[in-house]
Amino acid sequence: MGRFLYFFAGITFLSGFVGGEPVLKSSTEKFNFGISINNSTIVHKFWLKSTGTDTVKIRKLETTCSCTTMPLARNEIAPGDSLEVTISWDTQRTFGPVNRYPRIYYEGAEEPLRIGLSTDVQYAPDSMLPLSIWPFKFELGRHPVKSVDSLEFRIKNTTAKDIEVSIVSHVLEQCEIYLPKVIPAYSAAFGFIKIKLEFIDQEFENSITVRSSHDKKYFITVPIRRKVYMDSSG
Repeated sequence: MGRFLYFFAGITFLSGFVGGEPVLKSSTEKFNFGISINNSTIVHKFWLKSTGTDTVKIRKLETTCSCTTMPLARNEIAPGDSLEVTISWDTQRTFGPVNRYPRIYYEGAEEPLRIGLSTDVQYAPDSMLPLSIWPFKFELGRHPVKSVDSLEFRIKNTTAKDIEVSIVSHVLEQCEIYLPKVIPAYSAAFGFIKIKLEFIDQEFENSITVRSSHDKKYFITVPIRRKVYMDSSG
């Protein structure tokens, strides 16, 4: 009798693995880019994690618009494992508040995992806003004669109080960036961005999202583009 019970318990234990359940979670459910500019690419990185007892097998991605891309390095994530994902959103000629809802469908789930993205697209962010950054876009071009590998940018505060600023987006892989901690009232401070040496010859598009202490919901996203121009003189 004892042997029979032991054998039965073994079958029950193994059946838990056979009927494992895949569960996919995201480190980001919603992300607000805040104010951005049109005809630019803004970027957000997040993690997908397999938290169930079975491997997550991704079947399909829907970004709801061809302007948004979300390539995956692989389509399967083992239990306990994670996958970094990069979402790139081309704001194109849109204007005003815009939302996107990329969806990730995977086997064993009745509903897809949905990510909420939002931004307020402007043609040129007004200098009379509580906080503004100039230039609106960081263009770092590599030219045959002269290469722009770094630039200085200005952050302007039009309010009567000092404002603290911080970067709330992912860490930039390609660049080093200095952001002043405090922008004095009715004044401006300067920041600095520089391409890392190993990315000098590479093209890329990225962005930073800055948050203001005067309003925790106030964000500004600045696109960053590296373009390599070849010598066509022959």
